[in-house]
Formats: sequence, structure tokens, C-alpha cells
Amino acid sequence: MCELKRKDLIYPELSYQIINCAYKVHNTLGGGLAEKDYQKALAIEFANQQILVTEQFYIPLSYCGNQIRKRFCDYLVDKKIVVEIKSGARIKYVD
Repeated sequence: MCELKRKDLIYPELSYQIINCAYKVHNTLGGGLAEKDYQKALAIEFANQQILVTEQFYIPLSYCGNQIRKRFCDYLVDKKIVVEIKSGARIKYVD
């Protein structure tokens, strides 16, 4: 296995596994699909790679002790990393 070069990631090996799964899904399906399509495909890829995930993970959102709303994240990977799927016609890089 190649040496991981990034030292600023908390879970570098797991982060790279997640990114590899996302690239595999995108390279297979291509662009332009709905978020749900990528989300379902990514769940399959996580299972294929035997990566432990919790789907639609609940995180309460509160402000000054008051619950604002219920927040669901797409995935919680290995109880360590939140993964949120985004899809759109254009994704811009903002400096």
C-alpha cells in the first residue's frame, strides 16, 4: 500500500477509503444524476468494501439550548466521519 501523504486528516486511511468509493461510484455512473442515485450506489460500494456505515444518521440541531430542527446526514462512516452527498448541474470552486 502506498504511503499516505496527508498528515492533517484525523482518519487518513478511512478518509481515503471513502473517497475511493465515491470516485468508483462517480466513474461508473457518470455525472448528472440525482443525489438519491449516488447515495444508493455509494451504500452498495461501502458494503462491497466492507465499510461500516449508518445511513440517515440523526444529529439534533440546537441553538442556545433550543432545538431548531432535526438534521439527518447521509452517512456516518465507522462512527467517525460524516459523509454528505451533493449533486448538481454545476459545482463551483470558490477561493
